[in-house]
Amino acid sequence: MKKRGRNRKFSDKAAGCFVIEDGNGARQENGGAEQDETEQKRYISPEQLRLYAVTDRKWLAEGETLETVVETLVRSGVTCVQLREKHASDEEIISEGKKLNEICRKHHVPLIVNDRPDLAKKIGAAGVHVGLSDMGIEKARELLGEDFIIGGSAHNVKEAL
Repeated sequence: MKKRGRNRKFSDKAAGCFVIEDGNGARQENGGAEQDETEQKRYISPEQLRLYAVTDRKWLAEGETLETVVETLVRSGVTCVQLREKHASDEEIISEGKKLNEICRKHHVPLIVNDRPDLAKKIGAAGVHVGLSDMGIEKARELLGEDFIIGGSAHNVKEAL
């Protein structure tokens, strides 16, 4: 396996291998052993960020649904999907999210929910993305625990640090 950066956690779900590096050279691996999805910690690798799709229903053509488009995208090589529907109700996001999560899991692609850790948890998504004006990464981590991917927006180096 390729060496990842310090303090990186990653998974290769396609290979069924989960590795944690602690920055001091210590590694913990499951060696490809299958684990129950509920027991797996959720990590994201640089490879899973190669082609990141973000949903927006206003771009759907007549007759298309988010499910059909996401199915096509993940079959075509998208490696991560973010459910970002700013004008949808909580119920719509949960309903749509559960359908998309099923598609994404089938293709070993993480589903990330925009702005709403509470809904990400209800959907069973791999993680959440929070913006600078949202609750923040620390609060999202408190709500979700260590087993969820949490991403954030940054517009410059200072915000990223």
